[in-house]
Amino acid sequence: MNKTSNSSHEELNSINLNSSDILQQNIENLKKLFPQIVVDGKIDFDTLKLILDDELEDEKQSYKFQWAGKKQCYKAINSTTNATLKYSKDDSLNPKDNDNIIIEGDNLEVLKLLQKSYRHSIKMIYIDPPYNTGNDFVYEDDFNTPLEKYYEITGQKQKGEDTTSKKSKEGRRHALWLNMIYPRLILARNLLKDDGVIFISIDDNEVHNLKMICNEIFGEENFIANLIRQTRKGGGSMSKYISSDHDYILVYSKNINSLSKMYVPYNKNYLTRYKEEDNIGKYFWDTYARNRQGSSNIYTINAPDGTKLHKAWINPKSKFEDLLKRGEVRFKKIDDEKWSVQVKQRIGEYGQIFRSLLLEDTNEYGTKSIKNILGNNIFDYAKPIELMKKIINASTNKNDLILDFFAGSGTTGQAVLELNKEDGGNRKFILVQLPEPTNPKSEAYKNGYKYISDITKQRIRRVVRGYGKNPTPINSGFKVFKLDNSNYKLNEKINYLYSLDEKQKDNQKDKNSQTLKDKIKTSFDFEDKFINGWKKEDVIYENIIKEGYNLNSTIKELTNCKPYKIYKISDSVKEKSFYITFDEIDIDITLQDEFKDIANDTLFICLDSNLKDNVKLNLKYSFILKTL
Repeated sequence: MNKTSNSSHEELNSINLNSSDILQQNIENLKKLFPQIVVDGKIDFDTLKLILDDELEDEKQSYKFQWAGKKQCYKAINSTTNATLKYSKDDSLNPKDNDNIIIEGDNLEVLKLLQKSYRHSIKMIYIDPPYNTGNDFVYEDDFNTPLEKYYEITGQKQKGEDTTSKKSKEGRRHALWLNMIYPRLILARNLLKDDGVIFISIDDNEVHNLKMICNEIFGEENFIANLIRQTRKGGGSMSKYISSDHDYILVYSKNINSLSKMYVPYNKNYLTRYKEEDNIGKYFWDTYARNRQGSSNIYTINAPDGTKLHKAWINPKSKFEDLLKRGEVRFKKIDDEKWSVQVKQRIGEYGQIFRSLLLEDTNEYGTKSIKNILGNNIFDYAKPIELMKKIINASTNKNDLILDFFAGSGTTGQAVLELNKEDGGNRKFILVQLPEPTNPKSEAYKNGYKYISDITKQRIRRVVRGYGKNPTPINSGFKVFKLDNSNYKLNEKINYLYSLDEKQKDNQKDKNSQTLKDKIKTSFDFEDKFINGWKKEDVIYENIIKEGYNLNSTIKELTNCKPYKIYKISDSVKEKSFYITFDEIDIDITLQDEFKDIANDTLFICLDSNLKDNVKLNLKYSFILKTL
């Protein structure tokens, strides 16, 4: 082992108690781009303005999308969370044989926790957020704007007095929804790979607002399409004015320049047109002419009798001449005077181009799927499984990772499992669902589903085990994690102090100007590091997620380091590992066989109180040492 010191500090590094600090990451990125703006470790925005010069926006003339509470959204984005994800073995199914994950918890907190482990790792995100139809809104984060405050912000009240005869709540309804979705989308973008895409289902209530904030978050240049999806066929007689039979799916890329064209498999009806065959394969004859409008391929082709055909064509002239030479083009006489130029249209290697109009998979199929799987109609508005398969097929490869953080009944998870079975793929999913209580009067509640997340998990269990009259099991499964409070008492203490109101927090400084952080340290009993009822596995997983390791990292108790219980955590995706122990170490453990050949940038986590000074010193020179 290389014994060169990796730290000159006398104090040891502490373990990460919080999620990724998004604000600090953004500041560090700015410093890397423009080192000259750093003065005494701070950002000098006057210098930044000089550097950017004309590229700075003129606030008076700029086009911006604003709403009440937008500034508070950034507080939600930049604030870290000290929560954790606890593994639930009893809820999981075949956990050792798969990499699929279901997480129960508020998706804002979960997205923060995933920032280190899954940054730039997700190929496709699909979400079906609340459509904001005016019903009770579940995702009301604590930074949302109270009604009276909203009236003040929007100028409908000044100093408690009304300024309009009739105040409008409509803007607040939109603001609440925007305050909910905006920070979640920013955090989600961080998780996408460079060639990743996001699909967002929405209806007329917020589609206009959603497109505005997506243009801001993902960049207008990364807009791909607004898919129009038919939601029902027939019915609608009770509609007030017009029967609304469609909703939308907005599609954005992380980086449009890294994106490939999207295809879906050919359907059987489409393939019936390929009736002819040659030594290359099946084809049909299609016209080579195209609409002149907008075409740059306008030139003259000479027919066999010398007739000059001057039109817009599919390809440039050089491509036409090549096709003609290879026998891919024919001239067919329509009548005595007219010629048709035709080309062999062959079955594409990748399938049929994804189209923006989706007419086949209406909501009734989603309802039928739930009933077939769970035996009752217990979930409204589930997306059709074939729709989700189409989206996943078009946007992912066979080994990609898919995220749905409004998982609902789990349609995305089922689509991933069934697609893998159909094409031999190894796609993985992460589903996040709030444990939102079901209505006590609902069919779901009557059938034992107390929370929406119970439906999510049970649907995927049934799909894996097989369902219906002729059950067909799928060789897969999932791990379940639940959002919970930190295992560390220090975090528990911080949460308590920060739960005080703002005035009390301001008074946390005593007469000697002792800071809140100092007060926490001096008032905290460090002998007992962990909360009551803590488990080693829970602490290990908290360090896995906060050190940026994959939730599917393996945990192995080493057998060659006795008498100590030392665990090795290995992330096969990132090809890295770390060690953790809860034992009192009183000998030079670096002499153990396990550690002889490891690099000195390997992380070792242990209890500070269990380290003797000589052991501590040696470990510091052998590992990146962090203490609990």
